[in-house]
Amino acid sequence: MKTALREHPLESVRWLYEQVETETDVATFIENVMRMDSVRRWKGRFNTIDDNDAIHGFRAAALGMFSGLLEREKYDVDVDVAELTARLLCHDLVEGVTGDVLGPVKHSTAETGAAFEAYERAESEALLSLLPDYMQPAFRRYMADSKDDTYEGLLVDMMDKLDALIKMNMERKMNGAEYEVTYREQLRKVQMRYENPSMLFFLAYILHDLDYVTS
Repeated sequence: MKTALREHPLESVRWLYEQVETETDVATFIENVMRMDSVRRWKGRFNTIDDNDAIHGFRAAALGMFSGLLEREKYDVDVDVAELTARLLCHDLVEGVTGDVLGPVKHSTAETGAAFEAYERAESEALLSLLPDYMQPAFRRYMADSKDDTYEGLLVDMMDKLDALIKMNMERKMNGAEYEVTYREQLRKVQMRYENPSMLFFLAYILHDLDYVTS
């Protein structure tokens, strides 16, 4: 395996192999990525479906790719689908350092929310500093600024909440006492906050089907 990677025809693969073998800062960054499946989500709740940051990142990216393509191809919205997907894959990478803090705790007060935001940004910048200078601007958009004021940033925030809604919907079928109320609160939140074509499509068609499938 090492020989195949060391002699790979793609220069990028050979470069990445060298970074890992010589244990550079880039290797440290990759180690953080590889830890994402150990960052448990929904701590403090009884869960029938295990969840972690790696699973969440993939699900959110899949939702974002579908939603971005839907908006671009069906509704003629200008969406950079590749940018959106990259942001969704990387938006929680900092939690390899900070862990996943429950939303009600993180946003319990304005001061607490601001403190957590500053802490996560500082840790994101520390992770970014492990990368070569030419990679940092792109990864800053993917990580620290993933939910900025661009349309892609809005969709990252939306997909993050949709993934949580889907998780709650699955849980409440078997675990209503733990998740029914929070599911209704999350549903009301996305209904009131977003009017994007892909959100309206999701609420009108996909959520109905998920209700049927998971009943």
